[in-house]
Amino acid sequence: MLKSSVTCNNPLNSDVRKRIFIINNCLPVEKAALWVTADEIRDRLVYCGVDHALTADSVSHALKNANRHDIFFKSHRFNNVMYYTPANHFNDNLPLPNEQRFKSKQGRSRRISINPSRDFFLQDECSEKAKEHLGIINATLREMSKISKPSQSQSSDEFHVSKISGPTTDSNREAHVEFPVKSDYVNCAIESTDSPDLLSGCDIRPYDGYIFMKAQMMEDFINMATCHAATCGHPLKLTMRDISQGAAVKEIWKCPLCLNEIELNNCPMVKTKVPGRDRKFSRLQPEINVKIATLFCVGVGMKKTVEALENKLSIKIADYRNIRHTNSKVRQAINTVYKSRMIENRKEHVAKTRQRTNYAGDIVWEKDGEVHSTSNGVISADGAGCTRAFNHRIKGRHSVLIVNSHETKKPIGMVHSQISCAKCTHALNTRIREHEEATGTTITVDQYSNFSMAHEGLCYRNSKHNPASAEEYQANEVVRDLLVDEDGNYRGDDLAIFAAQTITDCDTRTSKKLIQEHAEIIGNAAIGKADHSPDIGHVIKDVNNMLYKVRSKDSSFNGRYLLSNERIKSIHTDLRRPISDYSNDIGNEVLQQQCLQQIGSIIRHHCGDHSKCAVQKYCTYLQTKSENPTWDEEQLKVECTKRSCRHGGRSMDLSEKGILKLEAILDKKFNAKTIDKIARCGSSNACEGFFGTVTKFSEGKRLNLDQTDIWKAMLELAFCRYGDASDGNSNVERTHKDIANLLGLNVTSVEEKCMNLDQNVRRQDKEHNCSTKGNRRRTLASLTKAKRMGKESAKSTCHRSGKVPLRESALSKKQPAKIMTKCGIWLGIGHNALKCPMPNAKKRKRIQMIDWLPDDDMQQNYKMGKNNVDFINW
Repeated sequence: MLKSSVTCNNPLNSDVRKRIFIINNCLPVEKAALWVTADEIRDRLVYCGVDHALTADSVSHALKNANRHDIFFKSHRFNNVMYYTPANHFNDNLPLPNEQRFKSKQGRSRRISINPSRDFFLQDECSEKAKEHLGIINATLREMSKISKPSQSQSSDEFHVSKISGPTTDSNREAHVEFPVKSDYVNCAIESTDSPDLLSGCDIRPYDGYIFMKAQMMEDFINMATCHAATCGHPLKLTMRDISQGAAVKEIWKCPLCLNEIELNNCPMVKTKVPGRDRKFSRLQPEINVKIATLFCVGVGMKKTVEALENKLSIKIADYRNIRHTNSKVRQAINTVYKSRMIENRKEHVAKTRQRTNYAGDIVWEKDGEVHSTSNGVISADGAGCTRAFNHRIKGRHSVLIVNSHETKKPIGMVHSQISCAKCTHALNTRIREHEEATGTTITVDQYSNFSMAHEGLCYRNSKHNPASAEEYQANEVVRDLLVDEDGNYRGDDLAIFAAQTITDCDTRTSKKLIQEHAEIIGNAAIGKADHSPDIGHVIKDVNNMLYKVRSKDSSFNGRYLLSNERIKSIHTDLRRPISDYSNDIGNEVLQQQCLQQIGSIIRHHCGDHSKCAVQKYCTYLQTKSENPTWDEEQLKVECTKRSCRHGGRSMDLSEKGILKLEAILDKKFNAKTIDKIARCGSSNACEGFFGTVTKFSEGKRLNLDQTDIWKAMLELAFCRYGDASDGNSNVERTHKDIANLLGLNVTSVEEKCMNLDQNVRRQDKEHNCSTKGNRRRTLASLTKAKRMGKESAKSTCHRSGKVPLRESALSKKQPAKIMTKCGIWLGIGHNALKCPMPNAKKRKRIQMIDWLPDDDMQQNYKMGKNNVDFINW
């Protein structure tokens, strides 16, 4: 064992220990009776006048050795920390540390002060006996402080100290090493003893948890500590460990000879460029705490973070309140990047729209004496809710409408709506509870509206429309956002966007709302300039709905070789091909008739009747017949069965009546009045891809996203990450670096390597998905899935049928003046009886006059409702 020749003293002898305990009891009762730790006892005594030479280690040693059987102090362990209170102030009614150290459950800012006035032992109100004890304690501490300093009497510049003193034998010859030590520490020769302690008074509790550690800081500390130990000839001693700042760990290692200290930190301190919510400035905080909060950016919630790190990995992190505050900084950083990315995407959309070869020119309009020239482009829009909707039963508290550029495939607008707020609910419940406690009565549900939900801070509720109907109201907001800013000022010709063509699903009237709102803002210049294009995928899904509906209502279509799931999927594919070919020559009457003829032959084609098939590339039978004109019908069928890769070459066994019924469904959807509009092949897949990106962050069955704006932050993050930058790089890596810059974080080489790997994977997936092989694989996967699922009646409810008729033109037009409604209660103008705040008039009671009827037969007929009898209201 190794020990320094300088006595590793406990500077407090038994007399001084007792005097310290006595002088602590001389404090005011309201302060002395509080539960405090050993460190707090030392700090409080020094604050009240004891010499600074008193150390926390000395107090801990005194409590351990001189307080046997709790003679002077009672102890209690709370949250793995030992607390003490004087024995003469202790009683059974004294609250425990967790009950008395806080005025209320509002956090550390409300903690009770444990200190009396400064230099209390030197003031007149302190007893003379306490001052006498203070003088003896301070004199002893000063004397021991002088003795503990190392002697500097050695004059030589350097000498060597043996790591192990005593005779060198064979057993310890390999360990006999000499280290250069400066002459300042000549009196600190090492002696062989049995005590393992190198620094007296150290009582650092072992820490059995795990920590995060930055590799470079760990290596620097090891290098510094090793060099210092080699110089002084003594290993360093741990004197302090601070784990109060979340996942950050700070340790002080002290040399027992030169008394120099080396500080070990597991991470640096950073200062974010964005303050937290409701804050004006940001302050230094451990980098690891900010990085843990950024786990939100990869879809890990705060609750899961705490449970995974603390409960499973035994890594101590910040409390939930501090994590939430740091997370607000991350959301502010995301919001900052979101706003800049939106402006960038809009400018790129306007520039590419004006560069199109068939560009029709800007729309020029005037408002308030100013002439504006706004780009005239194509957009796609789609809405969704936070909670997954099954059978179109919209639930949840959030909804969003996303608008994408058809030119760049990037989002250019977003409107988020929320109808719930955790703070509103808390304020309402608090007021109801206070009222019930004050009056002793119970509040009914009908009386809830009498209480206010007003509260301080940000309210998350920003809409009154339920997610099931919010999309059409959000359309008005997003159009205004595309043209004017929050103050109603025009955004500028390089940023404002007019939607000449709007691509949406047919299940809502969002497209009409978008077009009408454009006309309301721009005026007559927008009349007849904007139109709606249906999403081609949604149109064909509507046909699928009809086929599933027919099969569910008529069992004659349900069978092995009839209208099965995979057969409906095949019809779906066959509809797309002629429409896609006609989209390149919209308006050509010959090609239009050819497209309609091919669509009309699809049902008979699947039934084995190729009499209406006209184009060879769509029909294997015609291809085989042209190659083998001499073959008879039987030979052609056998060859077609061999070549066909769908349904094993089997056809549908439908009667003529069944064929006509299915053909009527296709004729109703695809005809000369609708085919041109459908053939534009508008697609809102970019919007669907955006919601797929959001799912990365919000997936999970039981994630609670309703009460705060966390889902809005997820939407903004997905908005920033979606698409590629103008230089061809992915916005995913770019967004990661932008957010890290705002949070004051450095992007490490490990992160760079991971991002490069993910970027390569995304590039390969994109190339595969865009290839012919990828399209074929997706088609086969869809068919096999339909085959495995078998009969599925719920297919018809997966997609709502179209609300917007395809024959109806959605060209923008001037809206007629609205007719003012009249109230049926008091004939007021501006609202109807349902929305009238006035109570309904009481209905007059009917006077029972049945006894006045002349005969029993007439009375019986009246009761049975066979006779209309009028009575006079007397």
